[in-house]
Order: sequence, then C-alpha cells, then structure tokens
Amino acid sequence: MKIKLLILIIYFPFFTKVNSQNVEQLINAPFDNDQFGSTAINGDFMYIAGEYLGKIYKIDLTDPASGLITVIENLSAPSDLVFNNDDLYIAEFGGHKISMINVADALPTLTTITTTNQFQGPIGLAIKGDHLYYSLNYDSIYKIDINDNTASPQLVIDGLNPIFDIEFINNELFCARGLKISKIDISSTTITYSDIIDNIYDVEKLTSNEGFLYYNSDFDKISKIDITANNPNPTTVLTNLNIPYGLTFNNNCLYFTENVKVFKSCEVLSLENFSSEFSNIYIYPNPTRHSITIKNIKKKEYYSIYNVLGLHIKSGIINDNTEINVANLVSGVYFLKFKNGSNLKFIKE
Repeated sequence: MKIKLLILIIYFPFFTKVNSQNVEQLINAPFDNDQFGSTAINGDFMYIAGEYLGKIYKIDLTDPASGLITVIENLSAPSDLVFNNDDLYIAEFGGHKISMINVADALPTLTTITTTNQFQGPIGLAIKGDHLYYSLNYDSIYKIDINDNTASPQLVIDGLNPIFDIEFINNELFCARGLKISKIDISSTTITYSDIIDNIYDVEKLTSNEGFLYYNSDFDKISKIDITANNPNPTTVLTNLNIPYGLTFNNNCLYFTENVKVFKSCEVLSLENFSSEFSNIYIYPNPTRHSITIKNIKKKEYYSIYNVLGLHIKSGIINDNTEINVANLVSGVYFLKFKNGSNLKFIKE
C-alpha cells in the first residue's frame, strides 16, 4: 500500500478571540467531510486525528499559519492518539487495531501493535511506563507491553460500560464514562474502580494539568476538577462552545478541537476566582523590583506565575513569608496562581 505523506492542505487561518474567554482559533480547515478528533503534542507540533477521512494531520504550534499537513492516511476511524517519545500510537476503532508510527522518520510507516476481533475496537489510549493501556469496545480496559513484540494484551478491568477515554495521573487511571468519571488505582493488588464525579452529561475526552483533570461535557463546555479533593466539585473553564473535543495541554495552554477547527486557550487569571480561604493572603512589596513575599498562607501551596497573555513563567512551592525572586521578569502585570485556581496580581517595575 502506498502511503501519501506530508501533503500540505491550503486553509484559511483565523486568529480571533471567541467571546470573552480568551480563546484563540488556530485552524479552520476548508473541508467539511472530515472530523477533527483526538490530539497529541510532540515538541512544537500538534497531531490531530481526522476521524472520517482516516488521516493524521499536524500543525506547527509556533506558526499555525504555515499550514495543516497530512502525516499519514488510510487509517480506519482513528479514535485516539498518545505519544511515547517519538512513537505515536493510534487507536483505529474501525480497523479493530492499534497502530504506531515514529514521527521522527522522514517517511513514517504504520506498524500494527495489536489487533482485536471484528466486533471490538479500541477507543481511548494512555501510556504508563512500558505499558500501553487502551479501552476496548466501550466496556473494558487492556494493557500491552510496548517493548515486547511477542506480548499479548492483558485484561485490566471490565464491566465499566461505557468507557470513552482514559487518562493517567500518577498511578490513577481516570475514565470518561458519559455520565460520570471513574478512576482505577493500577498499583493496587485488587483492581477495582470508584466513581469520583457523576450527574454530568456527555463526558468523552479527558486531559490533565497541574493536578487538575479536564473534561468536556454538555456538548458546549470544558470543566475541571481537583483530583486531590475528597469530594471534587467541577469548575467550568470554558462554555458556549460547539462540541469541544481533542483536549490536550502544552505550556499550560489548553488546546481543543471543534469539527475541523483547532482552538487554544491560555487562561486569563483574575480575582474573580479568588476563594475565601485565601482572602487574607497578600503580596509584599507590590509593586516590586526584585522579589515578592507571600503573607498569611496557612500551609504549603503550589503556585504558578503567568503574564497578562496567560503564558506560564515559573512554578514552585511556597510557605508563609516565602520570598520569590522576580528580578529577571520584564516590567508588567503578573498573576500568582494557586493550585485551587485562586490567584493574586502583582506588578514588576
């Protein structure tokens, strides 16, 4: 089979803001017979599954206007993507198999990792160590050793119907299940699952960033939950969307797809989500030239600093009266964001 590679598709780039949520449209492909699905990022490139046409595309995130490129085609309903170094694993739901290409190759070729029977297709993928985990036929999860060419798939758990997507955070495997999100501790000797949130609708894709699990729901929104909380409460991140899909993070910016469009959102931080628990915390001095000190923190807190464009600058852990060196930052307004979403604003002179 001859595989066409690196075919440049002409399209019309848009760099518009969608409503007031700081959402930037990167790609609007000029065809309506495909459907952008799952995404995965390797280096400066985002790889996108074209579910209807059976293709994998890529875009250069440093220069989206340079074009949408077809990397490989002749797939059968690619439903999910995941990277292990330069190896891109592809769940082919319609082809009842999992394939792999090395994106560093000048001419990537497909290798079949495992196959299933004609009534079962892989849907979600996740990598943990030497094992590739995949959800199969909406109701079970298997794993296979990707470093052993003779390895056979092993059943991890079944009876979770449905399962649309899976995502690892440490040793916990989270499952998108339509009306709920469940998790499995794969380090446990007895593999069981527990529901961590329910009463939600149309949860099909997951991604994670800085201790938060992000998911799509209700056909029009992206939400997140703090997985460290005993009873996590959803927080809406973006709303008024059009069936968002293909969630992934890069440099603390959230990317997602809609139909044949790709969007990017770097969260604009404000005092609107500043919780009462942090109401007595303040930064001193403010403005500052060299460093800032955080006052009245009750316990250790993970923080990140962002500029006004939403770009991540630095991260760390602070205690009460912790001093953070900001002497190397350019003059301007910055936001100190805590893990729970609360934040403080400071000015670097």
